[in-house]
Amino acid sequence: MTDQFNFLSITEDMLAAAQQGDMDGALNLLHLAEQMPTVFTNIANAFVTVASRTNDEMPIGPETKDAFSEVAAAVQRIVDAAEQVAPTMRREHEADIERLESPRTNEQAWDVTANG
Repeated sequence: MTDQFNFLSITEDMLAAAQQGDMDGALNLLHLAEQMPTVFTNIANAFVTVASRTNDEMPIGPETKDAFSEVAAAVQRIVDAAEQVAPTMRREHEADIERLESPRTNEQAWDVTANG
């Protein structure tokens, strides 16, 4: 048996990155938030593809194909929620993000942690 559908390993790598990765500032979190809809769309599309291929290539019953399709549909519903994270973060932290994305001359002089 080959392990060509190694989705488990891919998601374990994703979990390890979340647990061990260096956040290294709020902009990295914003970039993650901006990627979330695509991440979940890709996951949903992976299961849509499996369902389609199951129907076309494997002697699998229609209920099993429907079960794969339901997983894809459930993940697709997560995309709607994921699409709200980045805009919410941008709205809630608009001034901070603006200063990080378009810093003023010598912006670090206003570092509240360094001026005490």
